[in-house]
Amino acid sequence: MVGYVATRSPESLEKLLLSVLDKLFLGVAAAGVGYWLQQRLEIFKRDQALASELAKARIAAYHRFFSALSKVEITGELLLTELLEKCGDATDQSREASFKSRYETFKEEFVTLRNLMASERYLLGGRFERVAARYVQRLRTDISELRSGARPDEATVKRKDAVRQGLRDELERCLPRFARTPTDDLQFTAPDFDAVLAEVSTKEELTQK
Repeated sequence: MVGYVATRSPESLEKLLLSVLDKLFLGVAAAGVGYWLQQRLEIFKRDQALASELAKARIAAYHRFFSALSKVEITGELLLTELLEKCGDATDQSREASFKSRYETFKEEFVTLRNLMASERYLLGGRFERVAARYVQRLRTDISELRSGARPDEATVKRKDAVRQGLRDELERCLPRFARTPTDDLQFTAPDFDAVLAEVSTKEELTQK
C-alpha cells in the first residue's frame, strides 16, 4: 500500500493562520483592556480614599470653627445685651468692671477665631471663610459702635439683628453637603451651649483677677 501524506491547500493554511492571528489579537486586546480597567479601578479607589480623608479633615475643621465661633457669639451677644441695657450709665463700677472683663474675653475669642480661619482656610473653603469673616466682623462692628456711645432705637437694633442672623444663615448654607447635620445623625453637632458658657465665664473670672 502506497503511503499517503495529507496535504493542505494554500487557502486552508491561510484561513488557519488568520484564525490564529485573530485569536492572538483578541487575547492581546482583552489583556490590554483588562489591564486598563484594573489601572482605572486602582486610580478610582485611590481617589476615593483621598476624598474620604479630605472630607474627614474638613469636617474636623468645621467642628473647630464652630466651637470657636460659638464662644465669639456668646460673649458678643452678652456684650450687646449689656451695652443696650447700659444706656450710657457708667455709675455702677462693678458692672463696668464686669463689662471690661467680658470685652477682653470677647477680643481674645475673636483673635482665636480669626487665627483659626487663617490657618484652616483651605479646609473651610474660600466662600465659607469669606461669609464667616463678614459675620464675625459685623458682630464686632455692632459692639464697637455701642462702645463708642451709639444708642440706636429699637428699629435699628432689630435691623442689625436681622443682618447678623442673615449672615449666620448664609454661613450654614455654605457648608458642603457632607458636613451638614443629618436629621437622624449626631456626627456633626453644634457645641454645647452650657459648656461653652461655663468656659467663657471661667475666662472672665480669670481676667478679673
